[in-house]
Amino acid sequence: RCSNLLRLELNNNRLEGTIPTEIGNCTKLQQLHLYENGNLHGPIPSEMGQCGKLRRMEVSRNTLNGTLPTELGELTSLTTLDLYENRISGPIPSEMGECTMLAHLNLDNNELSGTLPTEIGECTRLITLDLQGNQMSGTIPSEIAQITLLSTLYIQRNNFNGTMPIELAQLDQLKYISLRGNMITGNLDPIFCQGASNPLDYKAFWSDCSSDFNLGKYYSRTACSCCNTCCVEGRSCQQQVEQPPECNGRCVACSRSLYESTCE
Repeated sequence: RCSNLLRLELNNNRLEGTIPTEIGNCTKLQQLHLYENGNLHGPIPSEMGQCGKLRRMEVSRNTLNGTLPTELGELTSLTTLDLYENRISGPIPSEMGECTMLAHLNLDNNELSGTLPTEIGECTRLITLDLQGNQMSGTIPSEIAQITLLSTLYIQRNNFNGTMPIELAQLDQLKYISLRGNMITGNLDPIFCQGASNPLDYKAFWSDCSSDFNLGKYYSRTACSCCNTCCVEGRSCQQQVEQPPECNGRCVACSRSLYESTCE
């Protein structure tokens, strides 16, 4: 009935139950803040798509479940979507690519699966893409290179595989990158260490670029000379140490690295 409501903020309470489908009647709503209630559960109603003026939707740290409705793609004014630390499952709908005003997409620590849709590249205003701590798989689409403003790329602790697309070398605004805890392989240097970004500008760069000789792992999944933190398959992370002289700073471990051929 509050059809003229512009902002609804009920954070840090003890709300229970589900988000009512009637929320779709608030067609002038611009901001929805329901984060950190804990017992707010159930799916995100598809009727949210009727709130075409919505700019910020922050419903993190609850127990929302179900899948992301395709109707979220109708929120073409949306700039921030924070749904982290819930129990949302299923794939990211390709319709999210229609949210071309989106700047911050935080879906970390849910139960999302499936691949990252290529349509994500249509969100060219994205600054933050945080998908860590899910069950997503497949390769990283080269279309991410279209997101030239991207500053934060967190995809750690998923099941992504394959190599990172060389097109990501065009991203010169990246400051925070975390790839660890996936099955990503290959030499990252041509993409992130020798591409458009200045490696010295990275505030944090995590990858599975370390070897654990105690566990009998004599190779690293990725080679990365500009990573400032190297991990063993997402675990046992440590700060990158200065490379031996024979590496010339171009690889992680010359002695028994999977990418020993990159050393000179």
